Parts: sequence; C-alpha cells; structure tokens
Amino acid sequence: MRTGGRAARPETAGSPCMAYLEGYPPMLTPKQVSSALQICERTIRFMCRSGEFEHAMKIGTAWRIPKASVAALIERGGVERIDYVGRRDRAGRR
Repeated sequence: MRTGGRAARPETAGSPCMAYLEGYPPMLTPKQVSSALQICERTIRFMCRSGEFEHAMKIGTAWRIPKASVAALIERGGVERIDYVGRRDRAGRR
C-alpha cells in the first residue's frame, strides 16, 4: 500500500550515498553537486551535457540534477575519464 509521494529508487534507497546527500534538496544545482563531490562546477555542467547524470535537465539556462542521479554516480564509482573534446586551453592549443 502506497501512502503518497514517489517510491524511492530501489538501487539508491537507503544507500550510504543517499545518506551522504541527506541534507541536500531532491533536485540539486551544479554548484551543490560540485560542493558535495569536490569537483569543479564547470566539470559538473560538462557531465550534465554529456549525460553522466541520469535525468539531469536544463530549465532555461540552469541545470538541475536529481539527488538519486548523483548517488547513482557515486555508487558506480564515478566516471573513468572526462574528455573535453574540441576545447582549447588558455594558450589556444587543442
């Protein structure tokens, strides 16, 4: 019997990762995710664009990332490598 609200995702419900993110709202900003994971905010936005966070959405110009997606990323061990394809460094090199 369901008492209202959404059911928690089984793979993240009650996990240590969700406990780690307990003080955060259900939808996080890139700044909040950056703070929680100690990763550069620019990298978080790149991860949103590349699909690393399941169900991350852009509302206007602002990204929102579900807390469950952040927990799932932590549980699967993060990302192995992030390639900034096509970006130039400060000296103008590719």
